Parts: sequence; structure tokens; C-alpha cells
Amino acid sequence: MTRYLLAPLMLLLLLPFARPLPAQDLPRYKVEMLFFRNTDPEAFYSEHWPLAEGLDAPAGERQGVPESFRLLPDSEYTLADAEKRLQASPRYQVLTHLVWIQPGLDREHALPMPVSAGRDFSLEYPERMASRWETNEQGETVEIPGPTSLNELDGSVRLVLGRYLHIYTDLVLRQPVIVEQLDEVTQQMGEQKTLFDVPIRSHRRMRSRELHYIDHPLLGILIQVTPVEEEAPPADHG
Repeated sequence: MTRYLLAPLMLLLLLPFARPLPAQDLPRYKVEMLFFRNTDPEAFYSEHWPLAEGLDAPAGERQGVPESFRLLPDSEYTLADAEKRLQASPRYQVLTHLVWIQPGLDREHALPMPVSAGRDFSLEYPERMASRWETNEQGETVEIPGPTSLNELDGSVRLVLGRYLHIYTDLVLRQPVIVEQLDEVTQQMGEQKTLFDVPIRSHRRMRSRELHYIDHPLLGILIQVTPVEEEAPPADHG
């Protein structure tokens, strides 16, 4: 019986030490990611792509950079030479190059970094911009506003701190394609241009300070994560 009484007591004693660290006490990391696509027009047709069922993160969650993140200027790039080589090659198109500082958070608390780049298809496919109606958990029919843009690359990435560092991508790469479709009036097959969303969801376990590469037939991502060395406070000589 004593053992069962001690367990809740130990839990209460340990709870103060189990609280999340304040943001200023968390380790911080500089994250740099370079996104580029394969320009070979046949690359899209080399695979059978699943239909994208939307991104895991709600649209509102991807609208802005989290407050605890800090975007850095281009002068902080360490992959600038790699970007120049990619831009010089006709085989690739650089979509975006991002660098920022963020706290290292566990999987439960990790925040998404929004990614939106490349061509905006919103004017070419206005039907994709319309709002839609859905039924919520309370059984109510609510209107979900349409997106404000329809970029070539869209979604988010998430850095998770555990025993190792982990990067999760929740992205779509949009590709205009020509498909055959039956005309309901003429009952004839015809060609129609449509926008296909290729889902790019991946997970990569990483070590800091190492260059990592996420490979995909349509999209490449170079990643480098570096711990931010905290400056020691000045000594008090008073």
C-alpha cells in the first residue's frame, strides 16, 4: 500500500521540474533551407502521383511566421554558392531560399514555418480560390474562406528537437497539366488544362551542422541546421 501512496507524492514533487522551459532558456537553431524544382517536363509523368488531400496544418496556422522565430537577411546564407550553381543549371529552378532562427521544441510543441513560393496560379484557376462549405464537429454548416494565393510551392516545414533533430515537410508542389475529359454536351473526349497538387510529405532525422538533402522527382531541398551559440553575459567587475 505504501508504494501506491508514494507514487502520487513523487509525481507532485517532480511536476515543477517537468514544466516546459521558458522560450529564452530553450536551445536555438539557425535553419537554412533551399528549395528547387526539376525543370524536366517529363519528370511529372514519370510517376503516378497520389491526389493531395490538403495540408496537415490548417490554413490559418500557415499564414504567418511564429513570434518566436526570426527571419534572417540574405547575408546570413551559408548555401549561397549552392544556390548560384543551381541557378546556373537549366535542369533546376530555385523556388525560394529561407534562413531563420528558432527555438528547439519537442514534437508536441514544435511550430510550423510557412513556405510559399514560385508562380501564383490564382488568376489562371479562379475556381480554386472559391470558399467552400463544410460541416463542423457540432454538426453546423460553416463557410471556409478560400485561399488568398495559389503558389507553385505551398505548405510548411517543422523542426523537432529530440534525441536527434528532425525535419518534417508538409508541402504541395503545383503542376499545370493537360488531361482528357469527356464533354457532357458533345459526349466527345477533349483536352482540358488543370492544376495538379503533388504532395511532398517527408521526415528526415538529422545532425546539426551537417548538410542534408531531401530528394524528390520534382523537388529538391537542401537543409542545414546549426546551433546558435549564446553569448556569455559580460562579467561584473563592480
